[in-house]
Amino acid sequence: MELSHKQQNRRGIDLLNANPRRGSIKLLMAAAGKPLQITSLLLLLFIALSGSARDSAPKWIRVNSSHFSVLTDTDPSKARPVIVAFEQMSTEFGDLLSRDTVHRPAPLEIIAFKTNDEYARVAPASESAPGFFLSDGDRNFAVLDLSREESWRAVAKSFGMMLLNGNYPPAQPWFDEGFTQYFASFRPGDHKLEVGNDPSGGRFTALLSKENWLSSKDLFSYQTAPTDLFRAQAWITMHYLINKDKLSETGSYFGLVKMQKTPIEQAIQQAYGMSADQFGQAIKDYFQALTPKLTANTAATSTVTDSEVIGASALDVKPGDSQAAIAEMALRVPGRQPFALSEIQTIINDPKTDNAIAHRALAWDDMQQHKFDDAAAQLDLAFKLDQHDPWVRYYLSSLRYQRSDKGKLPIRGLPNMMQDLRVVLDWDPEFAEAYNLLGLARLEGGGVNAAMESMHAAIQLGPRVERYQLNMVNIYISGKKWDAATAMLERLTQSPDTEIAAAAQKKVDDLPMLKKYGRVPETGTAGPAPGAPELSPATPSETKLETAGSDSDSEVQVSAAEAVPAPPDKRPIQYAKGKLLSVDCSHAPIALLTVSTGAKKMVLRTEDYKSLVVVGADGLSCSWTNRAISANYKPGGKSDGDLVSIEVR
Repeated sequence: MELSHKQQNRRGIDLLNANPRRGSIKLLMAAAGKPLQITSLLLLLFIALSGSARDSAPKWIRVNSSHFSVLTDTDPSKARPVIVAFEQMSTEFGDLLSRDTVHRPAPLEIIAFKTNDEYARVAPASESAPGFFLSDGDRNFAVLDLSREESWRAVAKSFGMMLLNGNYPPAQPWFDEGFTQYFASFRPGDHKLEVGNDPSGGRFTALLSKENWLSSKDLFSYQTAPTDLFRAQAWITMHYLINKDKLSETGSYFGLVKMQKTPIEQAIQQAYGMSADQFGQAIKDYFQALTPKLTANTAATSTVTDSEVIGASALDVKPGDSQAAIAEMALRVPGRQPFALSEIQTIINDPKTDNAIAHRALAWDDMQQHKFDDAAAQLDLAFKLDQHDPWVRYYLSSLRYQRSDKGKLPIRGLPNMMQDLRVVLDWDPEFAEAYNLLGLARLEGGGVNAAMESMHAAIQLGPRVERYQLNMVNIYISGKKWDAATAMLERLTQSPDTEIAAAAQKKVDDLPMLKKYGRVPETGTAGPAPGAPELSPATPSETKLETAGSDSDSEVQVSAAEAVPAPPDKRPIQYAKGKLLSVDCSHAPIALLTVSTGAKKMVLRTEDYKSLVVVGADGLSCSWTNRAISANYKPGGKSDGDLVSIEVR
């Protein structure tokens, strides 16, 4: 029976639906004797095969939990264990360091590939692990190969370091290595999670069983490239400190060596109540007793958890957006830039896939090469495509600051910069670099107190970023807070970062001139000519500044305050460790802290508790009672001492 034209088309479609490849062959055979129908049948074949290709293309989704997001092309059930692991690791980090709140100072993007082929296209050429971690200061990426079991374990150590950078003051290499190695031993489960087994799969245990150990002094002063013995010994030292509940003593140790410059052996004696040799022997004894459990892989401690209470939702992602997000990450991977740029160009060339992510990625790449005009053009295109993209607004702000030669020249578009940064911080209230840029913008806008507030937040979220502290010194100097500036500079001059140390030392050298004249004379001058009037901190004439908080670039006139030279405060900074009994804020912004140091009580005063440097918390709370603290203060004054900074434990 001969089929009608319509029936033939319907039959061809049915064949393709049943089996696209087999159906296409039968369809072509059926058309062989009917030349007039070939064109229409070939068109049907093209449409069917195109649909088949689309169906086979990876479908990308974004799986979100309370604190993390995973971009993946696998199904939600396979992506869920990844996001649960990151949530559980974050909770475990807080438990280990007794942190009520765990800060994440730079946004983290987790990208999880379904297949090894996809992963291999973007992984570093020499990478054999099933995951890698990227950090460029203002954002982090964890990239995983889901074709291999528990691939997130490959980035656990780096993830622990990211959290440490945002939640613990600067320490020593042994502490960072030991903590992140211990943290990397994390193993999740449905009803419990474990941490504490040998993270190296037994290598550390074997090494410590046969090698001569470093002395405690050598371990704690270690500064060179890490060896396997250093890693192993740092790990077992941290294992001992955590499981013997000695992390608070370790905080005291760092207060002594970092703040008081106490020699390491003396600091060990004072903090742990034993000599350095006794301390080292205690750790060896602990290891020997633990070795059978480490060998049997049963040394971990367990905490109760329920992965089912961790909620997650999945959203579809447009193919162009997912492709651009992957390329944006790949731009940062050594050797993968050509691939990333090719992908981005393909996206931009197609009006159906063109998106803001692709343009902001190109802008980031241009800024790395100081091609600021090109970056501005890309960000303009990105903003037109998506005005709600917080990364576009962040990069616009970063570009304005970089174009000002990092603050050496006036920042153009200052009001818009501050407005953009407030939008960014509404999106991510823990973005330390956004607070840093906002503080610098507010300082240029003349708002010293507002600048201090923003920079204080940046330091709290990034306590190890000494660049923030150096920026805070400039704000303190602008606000004539000489004691706070001096205390911070004293620490920064000892920085292992030679650039930071040199910049801090120059500030120390410049302080007497800044206090007296409000500025440092240009090179080659020794100061004002005899009889010349003293200068105020800023030029006494009116200064033009862009209005903060407006949409336009209008200007206002700001008069500089007149300088009143303050006598130098030569009181030494002292250190106290004890319990904070109460905080009296009845005469705000002044606060009086009653502190018990064991044998005696003392009252420490701060002129402005909102701008006090507080390590280990977001700021000083007037409701605090019975909190373990350590304090840096200057003795005397209007009470037992004037606070410089405190650390809450």
